[in-house]
Amino acid sequence: MGKFKVGIIGAGAISKAHIKEYMAWPDVEVAAAADILPERAEKAKAEFGLKYAFGDYREMLKMDELDAVSVCTPPFAHMGPAIDALKAGKHVLCEKPMAMNAAEAAKMVAAAKKYGRKLAVCCSRNRFSVQARAAKAFVEEGELGDIYYARTTFLRRRGRPGLDMMKDQPWFLDKSKAGGGALNDMAQYHLDFTLWLLGYPKPVSVSGFTFRGVHPTAPKGLKHDVDEHVSAFIRMENGFGITLEEAWAAHMSGADGVFVFGTKGGIKTNPLTFYKDVAGRFADITPVFPKEDAPRVCQEFVQAIREGRDPATRGEDALVLSRICDAIHESTRTGKEVRL
Repeated sequence: MGKFKVGIIGAGAISKAHIKEYMAWPDVEVAAAADILPERAEKAKAEFGLKYAFGDYREMLKMDELDAVSVCTPPFAHMGPAIDALKAGKHVLCEKPMAMNAAEAAKMVAAAKKYGRKLAVCCSRNRFSVQARAAKAFVEEGELGDIYYARTTFLRRRGRPGLDMMKDQPWFLDKSKAGGGALNDMAQYHLDFTLWLLGYPKPVSVSGFTFRGVHPTAPKGLKHDVDEHVSAFIRMENGFGITLEEAWAAHMSGADGVFVFGTKGGIKTNPLTFYKDVAGRFADITPVFPKEDAPRVCQEFVQAIREGRDPATRGEDALVLSRICDAIHESTRTGKEVRL
């Protein structure tokens, strides 16, 4: 095979992570970058030695040699470029959240099917470590027995992008551009990981709550209308439940991890620990792992295309996450459980 050639749509901060990961593989070439601010595309071209820079991604999509693109724009500009790229015959890796809402996400999934291209979303980044795959093996090999409940909790003391960090990117705080805050930004990573551990069961209902207003609050003149803290309970088709809790900012620490409860055992992450009974006594097992360079999102995306299989986080998986997020926002608005 010749080199796998990739184009970048959106040359902002997150695009650098994509470019560096692609370029770590000798058989992958990042050929071009496009950005609505042409100078930013030119800067990426110069910094990484790319061949081309464009001020309009649609011009870049005319390049026949491109196999795929990474969509690295803010969420409000995910759907349009992704569908245009699929229509142009390119495979697509889209940053998370997949789209502003589930309706947009569904259109992206439909376009991938229509044009026969692969669509992947970056919410899968927590799946690839040796610890993650060991946790998955515990579940799949029946070590936990029947699973009846799971919880994912991750709390930042101060981590609101655009306010506490990454202050040059205030769009994170603007619902019209980001779609949501902690829920759409960080919770999708941890919810994807939890659902993946459990085989991506089908959600049937959601009851949710979001909050904004942790001190220090946004200064006057900075638009901030997205959630900082989210809690939700998700009922699954196979009878068990999942509790989700995520915070960009909280006066709390020490609760982080994914916890899976089964009739014969349980697991938690951070660090990975397996709980079970051995010879009538409680046993807490912390596996020892060799150092390993696990494939990451961009690399796995390329591998999947070359092997003719689905990528790790298919568009269909990310659509499930979008539907759950929409339901949490709706439940917050109405104060009621939302059926899916």
